[in-house]
Amino acid sequence: MKGFVWWLELFLFVVVFSLSSCTEEPLLRALEDDIRTTQVSKDFSALITLDSTSIKRDTKDGSQVQTSINYQAQIYEDIDSIQWIFEGGTPPTISQVLNPSVDFTGYGNFPSQIILTKYDTLSDNKIVIQRDTVSPNENLKVYFEEKNWDGTEWSMEDSTSGTSWNPQVPSSTTSQTGNTWTSFPFSNMVILKETNILTKAVPYRRTANFSGFNNQRIRISFDYKVSQKVTSRRFTGNSPKFDMVVNGFSRLQINKTLNNEYQAASVSISEATDFDIEIIKYPGLAQAAWELTPTSLPAVCQPASSNNTASATSTATASATTSSSAASGTSTSSSSSQIPNNATGSSTGSNTSSVATVDSVLLFEESTNLNRIFGYVSVPTEKGYFYLQYNAANESYIFGTYDQSDLILSAPCPIELSQGNYKLFVTLDEGFPVSFNAVKLGVTATLSTTILEPYFFDLYIKNFKIEAY
Repeated sequence: MKGFVWWLELFLFVVVFSLSSCTEEPLLRALEDDIRTTQVSKDFSALITLDSTSIKRDTKDGSQVQTSINYQAQIYEDIDSIQWIFEGGTPPTISQVLNPSVDFTGYGNFPSQIILTKYDTLSDNKIVIQRDTVSPNENLKVYFEEKNWDGTEWSMEDSTSGTSWNPQVPSSTTSQTGNTWTSFPFSNMVILKETNILTKAVPYRRTANFSGFNNQRIRISFDYKVSQKVTSRRFTGNSPKFDMVVNGFSRLQINKTLNNEYQAASVSISEATDFDIEIIKYPGLAQAAWELTPTSLPAVCQPASSNNTASATSTATASATTSSSAASGTSTSSSSSQIPNNATGSSTGSNTSSVATVDSVLLFEESTNLNRIFGYVSVPTEKGYFYLQYNAANESYIFGTYDQSDLILSAPCPIELSQGNYKLFVTLDEGFPVSFNAVKLGVTATLSTTILEPYFFDLYIKNFKIEAY
């Protein structure tokens, strides 16, 4: 009997268990099959603001530039999830916070955004995930603007070593000193002022190193003007004025430009992190291989009246001598050279004029006009006489004139100037002197202010910026 009861209980347990399994398993399977998850785009009413979108720094090492920005999200709907993403920020992501604070290192254009998510359960077996990505109207920009054009940061290459030139000019004039690089504590401007003449057209160079631009595409922008004190020129000529070189490659060269008017310039560079910028300013003037050499006036170049007088005197003397000689039974003859016979232009003739006590006059060539040379001539005595002389590579050539206008190789007569101060121009044809013109100046004229300064290039640079974009 007991055995029968035990088998009955076992049978009932198996039946109940089988029935339970048959009813519950289809129910679970039906729930899993009926749940639907859908993700859709949704425009939520939200706004992102930053306490600053444009940060200006003047540190050339971007690793020293630390920027902390406070963000704020204004959301006008019920949202289940908020996730911030900050490109280049620390931390890079933040969740479930409306007002995060993020740190950035270096220079760059730093985007940000928030991902808003809302879960909408329309029924027991359907879930719709609504998502929207919101960005601020403007990205954060941390950019460089030069405020301190200090020489310790903009190092100067000693390219003028051994080539500086101090003109040998009359003591009443001002000798040249050197280039200047001038900045101001109250301005973001630098002036590269040309104040000297070099024996060769050696450019003036300044270099600075920049870093911390996070391998981005950058733009270097600035305003510049090239100033010459030659008011009659609207343009400064076609010669190079200045270059901007980045990592050894020329990115910008300014040649012809409006005189004394600001222009905008920009240079773009891809994948920039660390780089050098070099500003190269070219000189407006250089010393020419020509000079005016003082000399005496040969007898052949003296006025006709002087020659006639001298000739009449010589004739009378010769007649008297002839008569005397004839009386004594002897004869005499004489001759004299009237052509310059050395590099200084001196003569052996007896009829010469006094020489002005001045030094040789150096001439200069202008970078914007290669067809002429010019210089400053001061004649302290009644008359001064000069030959044009070329000196280079141990060679010397002397040019004179026949008509006080054209220049001719080995012509016997020098350039003649009366007492006073002059600006003398020599016109060249393919480097060969063909004519000259002397313009008389006032008694206060000097080599530096009257003659040279109008042809110097003064370079102004302001609003110098480097920004990622």
